[in-house]
Amino acid sequence: MVEVSFSCEKRELVLGLKKLSTHAKMSFVPMNRDGVESRLAGNDSSDKMYYTYIIYSKSLDRYYVGYTNDTRIRLEQHNSEKHPFSKFTTHAYDWELKYKEKFLNKTEAIKREREIKRWHSRKMIEKLINDASESR
Repeated sequence: MVEVSFSCEKRELVLGLKKLSTHAKMSFVPMNRDGVESRLAGNDSSDKMYYTYIIYSKSLDRYYVGYTNDTRIRLEQHNSEKHPFSKFTTHAYDWELKYKEKFLNKTEAIKREREIKRWHSRKMIEKLINDASESR
């Protein structure tokens, strides 16, 4: 799994073959030694981060792109037999988180999800995942 997180304002990003322009404000989240997000005292639920994520099913050999405010719970839902959240992902229960991007608000996460879905290209999704894992 690859997590992309950066801070930008009106900067251009080059991801894959497509040049993207973003006005989203993204930021780093402090992590503890175990790689778990540590919340600063005083943060409330209005400070929730949102993520655009990509999961992969080996049995279907397919990718799925979505957004959420909790990738761990959302992945559990995708792999559960009793979730009504996505008809597409109910065809398999071996989904793995391959990539996620962090956003400060839901609107920006949804915009990014739609942008990736508009690619209609497995190659571009795999390039996005591979480029992000190489930059780690």
